[in-house]
Amino acid sequence: MPERIPENNDPLNKLAKAMLKLVGVYPHPDALYCLQLAEWGISTGKLDLGKYPEIFTENLDAFLYRWKPKAVMEFLKGPDEDEIQWHVPRGPIRPLSLAWAVLDQIESRVIAEAPYD
Repeated sequence: MPERIPENNDPLNKLAKAMLKLVGVYPHPDALYCLQLAEWGISTGKLDLGKYPEIFTENLDAFLYRWKPKAVMEFLKGPDEDEIQWHVPRGPIRPLSLAWAVLDQIESRVIAEAPYD
């Protein structure tokens, strides 16, 4: 069955969908699977979000509920897809590791795009 959101055919989202199923979370077809996995990761309380966890939750909420999926994926990939900084460990991938990689990429891209002087 084809995905409702074309961007969920991206390898990252396919992997996130499998991880969601592995942890017993229904992957909702109307949202990007990688963002759903990141949301699940935060909900476990097992990820260290540092002093300012609201940075992660606010950006994640914006991406999930206010941005179009295509725009989210383009933003996360950045202007040069060769420089994607997914920090996914080698070898078997665990759900929390992938959730953290998505959150880390969100933080990296937000910092890269922020209008700092």
